[in-house]
Amino acid sequence: MTLAKENKSRIEELRAVFLSLGERGQESALAVLRALAYAQFVMRASQDGQPPKTDDAG
Repeated sequence: MTLAKENKSRIEELRAVFLSLGERGQESALAVLRALAYAQFVMRASQDGQPPKTDDAG
């Protein structure tokens, strides 16, 4: 299986699992994904030698 097909399969599986969650489960999953995205942003910024910019409004 090619990488593109594997990725498509994984995305379809994640989508099915996400849709099977209740409202609170979906909100929790989205919160985890947002936290991971922010952590990745911070790690990349620290590797570049730049302090991450924070949004105090949100």
